[in-house]
Amino acid sequence: MANFRIDHGGMAELLKDGGIHAMIAGMTSDVAYEVESDFPTGFLILDGVVVTDRPQGNVTVVNRSAEAIEGKYGYLAKAAAAAGFEDYVKK
Repeated sequence: MANFRIDHGGMAELLKDGGIHAMIAGMTSDVAYEVESDFPTGFLILDGVVVTDRPQGNVTVVNRSAEAIEGKYGYLAKAAAAAGFEDYVKK
């Protein structure tokens, strides 16, 4: 039986690569575009990439009633699922 060892430093370096960052930024922008086309007019949709130990795409709807609308219609969840992402609510 072979032993394998994960190179965590190498994985972190790979995930912080500019190409990976650009790919995640593009996919996040695509999700934001889909959300913007579904949400009612006048909602501010923000998207961006945050890098900690790996890049993370974020799409945010800035409006007091956005949470209720998402709960009823699921625009963010549907757009993320269509792009192949898993969505979750950060608590």
